[in-house]
Amino acid sequence: MTPSAPFESLPVDSRSADSEQLALDAFVLSTGEELAELALASRADVWSVSFEMGLQADMVFAALTDYAREYRECAAEYSELKKLDVYDELQEYLAELKTLGVSICYATREMVSQQVPDSDASTKSVIVLVLYLVAFPLGQEPESFLIPGC
Repeated sequence: MTPSAPFESLPVDSRSADSEQLALDAFVLSTGEELAELALASRADVWSVSFEMGLQADMVFAALTDYAREYRECAAEYSELKKLDVYDELQEYLAELKTLGVSICYATREMVSQQVPDSDASTKSVIVLVLYLVAFPLGQEPESFLIPGC
């Protein structure tokens, strides 16, 4: 995967002078269960890489992305026992990325979404949580990163 320019690390407490970018506190993703909970809490996600990871890491990162998104879409169908398996499988992807020198950092942001109810033509504002997940070189995880502002 090609690195995405919108995600830049920056010093803590730095804020972009450019109003089109927003600084978010970044946290290192530690467990598969944590990722599953974040996926369920969010309505949307953005996955990106900040450096050239190599083919093997790109493949694992893509598989992790697909798996987390699929879990969010189908979580209601999983039994509590099956969810434990999902946590383990997500953890295996994270561990494999770590052995390949990749760490995943995340940030969240609340945004307002406009929804049109089925029975009424008027729009309704809904607050949704957006999850940002970015791959960084292991040991070079930032305390915050910039995202495109809206």
